[in-house]
Amino acid sequence: KKYKRDLSKYTHEEWTIAEEINKSFISKLKQYPVDTNQLVSSIYKGSEIIRNLGRGATEIFEQLKTIKEQEISREEAHTILEEALESAKRLSIFAWYQGKQQDDEAREFAIKLPSNLKHLETKSTGKKEAFSLEFIEQYNKARFQQSIIRSAVNNSYGTSRGGYNNNY
Repeated sequence: KKYKRDLSKYTHEEWTIAEEINKSFISKLKQYPVDTNQLVSSIYKGSEIIRNLGRGATEIFEQLKTIKEQEISREEAHTILEEALESAKRLSIFAWYQGKQQDDEAREFAIKLPSNLKHLETKSTGKKEAFSLEFIEQYNKARFQQSIIRSAVNNSYGTSRGGYNNNY
């Protein structure tokens, strides 16, 4: 925890700030059973990404350790330092990108959008929630419309097998 707390804070609205599920969606998410296979696979995927980040950090550590502890020429030290800088750059880009990708995947997993709403998903800024207020409003409206249509269809054709509704 101390290491995490001591890390430098970088702020770039889209890439460096983690998303969280809007409070208004939490109760809805709790209603659904969890696909354990999908959840476990997602955790393993996250673990693999963290291991890749660890390998990259270890590579940079070893390069810097070589410069500090071994008697090498100035040119060799400069070359190793350049390699370490390039590795750090690539590792940083990879880490920020993976964080953003995981946010996107979490958002997709959290809510199964009706097909007529897929285009409405927005990217918010600041300490961001996964969905904007406008999106939530449109989502709820579409869900309500779907429930009305589903209810009307069920009432028109009857809900029991082979039976007819007495509404005719």
